[in-house]
Amino acid sequence: MKQYKCLTNNSSMASAVFVPFYAGLDVGRYLWDYNTSVRDSLPYDIVDWLRNRAEWKRLWGRDHFFVAGRIAWYFRRPTGNQPDWGNKLMPSTYIDVIHWQKQVRSRKRQYLFSFASAPHPTMNDSIRVQIINQCLTSKNICKFLDCNSGANKCGTPVQVIEVFRNSVFCLQPPGDSYTRCLMFDSILAGCIPVFFHPYSAYAQYIWYFPKNYTSYSVYIPANDIKHGSVSINESLSRFSEDRVVAMRKEVVKLIPKVIWRPQV
Repeated sequence: MKQYKCLTNNSSMASAVFVPFYAGLDVGRYLWDYNTSVRDSLPYDIVDWLRNRAEWKRLWGRDHFFVAGRIAWYFRRPTGNQPDWGNKLMPSTYIDVIHWQKQVRSRKRQYLFSFASAPHPTMNDSIRVQIINQCLTSKNICKFLDCNSGANKCGTPVQVIEVFRNSVFCLQPPGDSYTRCLMFDSILAGCIPVFFHPYSAYAQYIWYFPKNYTSYSVYIPANDIKHGSVSINESLSRFSEDRVVAMRKEVVKLIPKVIWRPQV
């Protein structure tokens, strides 16, 4: 906010009032471990505080704004039942993590690459339709899991992880945000992620992922897909077996960094 030249500390002169409440940071503390009343406690306090401010009473908040910091998915509230929340793949012990790593590292994989998604044809910058078309034309080489089907195949991790565990590479274009949640599922499955935008991983997760992004992933520029100048099948087929094994080893190393810490 400080970069704008139109800022003023005199709220009576302001056309809009910025509220420095970072909803994404707040909701991140309670996504899976607390009930609704606990999750909502601080937002209610903020609203009560704002209602007593002269700035609020001027237009009753219509000129106020804040930055959520997360996509809408994190603020959805389909149910208050605790069993419906949480990471269904959360291991109980470190031994469980080690066993899982060994399993996905040595697993024989049926498909060269896979893609789990819905088409999203109304998103102007989306390349999902082109990726789906390339996948469907690569019969027996690419597995497409249609998240738009009535069975809601991508709503639970069972089918997603099964597809990813049977794939060498997993395609991860931007979704509602630069990073899709399925990117982390691909890592859990030991599937080498294929990115189409640097913000999907390289510019966001510098604390968690290796600086040498070619050691654990593949990058194909989105424009190359959009313009039809690159074949995903041909690009991924160029990787030797030794290179694939080395990359999968690095992906498997990332698993403890993308799951909740085991109890023991």
